[in-house]
Amino acid sequence: LSIPVVADCVNVMAQGDSDLKLEVATAGGMAWVDATPAQGVSAIVLMPLREIPQGDPAPKTTPRVQTVPMELPAASDGFTLVETVKVRKEDMTLAEAGIIVSGGRGLGGPEGFEPLTKLAQLIGAHVGASRVATDLGWIDRDHLVGMSGSTVRPSLYLAIGISGAPHHLMGMRDSTTIVALNTDESAPIMKLADHAFVGDVNAVVPKLISLLGG
Repeated sequence: LSIPVVADCVNVMAQGDSDLKLEVATAGGMAWVDATPAQGVSAIVLMPLREIPQGDPAPKTTPRVQTVPMELPAASDGFTLVETVKVRKEDMTLAEAGIIVSGGRGLGGPEGFEPLTKLAQLIGAHVGASRVATDLGWIDRDHLVGMSGSTVRPSLYLAIGISGAPHHLMGMRDSTTIVALNTDESAPIMKLADHAFVGDVNAVVPKLISLLGG
């Protein structure tokens, strides 16, 4: 098409009547930079599925539907079920986990991961961590979630005491439901979360464990 391609775009904003301003992840997701195509130039923009461009929505159109008849064989044709194996939670990798409880700088130290681990056990979750927590040695690097660790897509992601650096957000933003707990209501993770709670992890997590019978 002889037009530019902008990959790893995290936001699209209108600039004037026809031009675009793009926010692009760079340096492995550690930073975001602005990119603007030349005036009047079209571009192909690649974005994560969770991203929704800001601005006025596109006008509604009536799609053209074409129905193609197909004859499908019976489900059992050519297949034989040999064995059904149930995978244990402890055998799954972090990237395969359905529920993840992650902690960050807000936990205050390695001792902060003790109640987090208990919470994870109560709800059948894996324990994740931000890069700050792993770099400080609070928890093993195998638990790192982010561009330099594991990219995860659980059905439920609990971010406890994590502010949300770009490289962390890029590694977990495709989670089905994101719940964040942080003392800073303006932290980036709070804007991405489906449910954001402002509070002290040292007060909230023990109460949550108690409510769950732990």
